[in-house]
Amino acid sequence: MFAQKSVFKLTLDIINEKTIIKNSFFTPPFKLMRNFYDKKLTSIYVLNSSAGIFKDDDLNFEIICKKNTNTAILTQSYEKIYDTKDSFASKNIDFTLEENANFFYLPKPLLLQENANFFQNTKINLASFSRLVYVDFVIFGRVAMNEKFAFKNYESLTQIYRNNTLILNDKIKINPSYMKENELNFFANHTHYLSIYLFGYDKLYEELKTLFEDINQLFYEGLCIKILSNESEKLLLLQDMLFNFCQNKI
Repeated sequence: MFAQKSVFKLTLDIINEKTIIKNSFFTPPFKLMRNFYDKKLTSIYVLNSSAGIFKDDDLNFEIICKKNTNTAILTQSYEKIYDTKDSFASKNIDFTLEENANFFYLPKPLLLQENANFFQNTKINLASFSRLVYVDFVIFGRVAMNEKFAFKNYESLTQIYRNNTLILNDKIKINPSYMKENELNFFANHTHYLSIYLFGYDKLYEELKTLFEDINQLFYEGLCIKILSNESEKLLLLQDMLFNFCQNKI
């Protein structure tokens, strides 16, 4: 496998009350499936034809949601991060939501394999009255292969802005070889870590509390759910349940 810089760009607009892809540009290994339309929402599946992410791979993901669009972005399979040797791999995510856009980003989990070193940077800018559900789901190794916390390093920075004002700055850095045992015990032997960020749904806080026992309101605005588990399926079911719940509110 040769290292590569990959680009995926979409601009979404609304025509005759239906969200459509106005412009698209992508390089291997990214591909697009046919869109699916359900009520007001357009669901777009992004495919990755590669076996996974390798040393020095640089993935760049950019989406612009025009005013009043309603979109869900989903992926087909788990994103595997392989041994990056003496280097690293990275992914940069840049989303822009114009006024009154509704956007759901629901990728399958990221799977960190042995000796993986991976950096992910996410920047999302929300205009007035736009709403976001953003999922970040990572698995810390293949337990069946005795790779629990066997990766080298994982860093994820998520920054969310409302009208160019920073309202969320969430960073996680996990380096198992340098972390003390009590720091790793924070995960209580759990290998699956799901983070869900919701913006524009603050009025649903009480309703969402009936679905999730531990949901936090953020300082400026927004809601945050973080869940530890040892099973992907349970978390994916929770993710789908939340998606259906919020989808019915648009």
